[in-house]
Amino acid sequence: MKPNYFEVDAISRSALVELLTSPRKAKEALYEKMPPKHFEIGTFVDLLLTDYKQFEDTYYVGQYTKPTEKMGDFAYNVLLAARRDGNTLTRAHILEARELVGYDKRMTEDGIVEKFKKDALLWVEEQLTYGDKIIIDQNTEQQGLQIAQSLESCPEIKAILSDPNIVFQLELYWEMSGEPCKAKLDWAIIDHEKKTITPGDLKTTGDSTANFRHSALRYRYDIQAAWYVLGLQYCYPGYTIYPFKFLVESSDLKKIGSPLIYVCTDEDLAIGKYGANRNPRTEMYTEGTPIKGYTQLLGELIWHRNNNLWDYSFEEYMNKKSVPLNIWR
Repeated sequence: MKPNYFEVDAISRSALVELLTSPRKAKEALYEKMPPKHFEIGTFVDLLLTDYKQFEDTYYVGQYTKPTEKMGDFAYNVLLAARRDGNTLTRAHILEARELVGYDKRMTEDGIVEKFKKDALLWVEEQLTYGDKIIIDQNTEQQGLQIAQSLESCPEIKAILSDPNIVFQLELYWEMSGEPCKAKLDWAIIDHEKKTITPGDLKTTGDSTANFRHSALRYRYDIQAAWYVLGLQYCYPGYTIYPFKFLVESSDLKKIGSPLIYVCTDEDLAIGKYGANRNPRTEMYTEGTPIKGYTQLLGELIWHRNNNLWDYSFEEYMNKKSVPLNIWR
């Protein structure tokens, strides 16, 4: 029986990358047992194109719009109160939320209840009914559909996504230095006869696709690509692995329509694995700042886990929480 990816206790690239900015988030990623419940347009498009069954199990297109401003806060707190008490909405929940947010104290209790029923009841009931899914509005659905359509309308990308040897949502499990590891690729073209693999990922960016390099640097997609390639090397020994590809489209409605294929270079993968010492100063790195790859991050993550210390970075613990100010570098 196929394991549930999120229930497998193993180190993933998300835990490694989170460690760069927040050990606490790295801990959450290391021990998460369910996929995130918040909405991400990239994941929406991923599943729409690669796993429609999971897409249907994950999302529900809401028919009612969340109220705005003060009524929105009021309605959201009614929802939280009802969920706390078994998803059953009562008058008491409405009055409790009214008191919490201080909604129009001039109105009588009966008046508040009637106002809530008129302006927010349908939205709250829908949220309670489909609360096990991520509920999106119709505008967001249309945005996701436009992105997916744009990707499939690009001949070069369509050729990739329709390749007869493509595998979507490929899960990899391996062990390295006694540590269980895992990865989940959006797609990989696996030719078992020729023993070749072309791996890749779908990405969206809030900017133009021409500026995707900035996102790749910010979110360290080089670590993701290198980690996935490592998993393929363990799980498919003897196979030639071709360069990792990111299929990228903008999530900005005004910029959708120019998807690009970004191909990882050997240097991208090497820095994603081993890191580097950065010489020139950039927006993200001061001069000489060491850039970590998954090799260093894996060792640090294991140290955090074994010592159950997650409040500071590895360097801050090693330096006894003393760090140079260096404001002029």
